[in-house]
Amino acid sequence: NDPDPDAYWVIYKDKYQGAIVAEGTDGCDVVLPLSATGYFVMVYWWNDLYGGFWDEEYYGTPPNYLLYLTTNGQVIELNE
Repeated sequence: NDPDPDAYWVIYKDKYQGAIVAEGTDGCDVVLPLSATGYFVMVYWWNDLYGGFWDEEYYGTPPNYLLYLTTNGQVIELNE
């Protein structure tokens, strides 16, 4: 219920802290090339719990949390 939440997202190539291929602060469509290498998607957000701290949310399958684009026009929707 924070009236002014802070959050941003980052898409890395291959792994956490790999090369950044896209980032932003708003919801949007991101077009990425097909690749045998996965993409690591993370959302950083400000959590007001216990005085406030930056928290992270990962998308994909553990333990590496990589998403793979294998088909032209494939859509991966990230909602929580």
